[in-house]
Amino acid sequence: MHRLHRLLEGLLLVAVAVLIGQIVFLDWLHGALAPFALGYLVFPMLIFAGLRLGTHGTVTILLVTAIQALSGAHRGSGFFRDDISASGLQSYWLYMTTLATVGLALTTYFAQRKRVATDLRIAAIAFECQEG
Repeated sequence: MHRLHRLLEGLLLVAVAVLIGQIVFLDWLHGALAPFALGYLVFPMLIFAGLRLGTHGTVTILLVTAIQALSGAHRGSGFFRDDISASGLQSYWLYMTTLATVGLALTTYFAQRKRVATDLRIAAIAFECQEG
């Protein structure tokens, strides 16, 4: 049951990440959301993936984002519409490097915190057993 719940959560997260990628990198809702800094909408999805799904979920969100961003740059739409002609995709690579660094660093941090909490719980149970 837990695996099914986790799988459904992961699929929902990927679907929302694809939707956000369409908005940010392929100009969906461009008229309504044009004045906002849309590039930052990907970060909450990445943080949530790091918290709930671990490294595999984070890498999946990074991969979906990278493909959509490159597709948008190639088509000349979205966040990187002028990046190929202006900088040879340097802004894209800097964005993806920043996204990957932040996402994987947070994922590693969250995984380490979970591991430490589990170890402390085990140590507390062992201590209580020895006391009795």
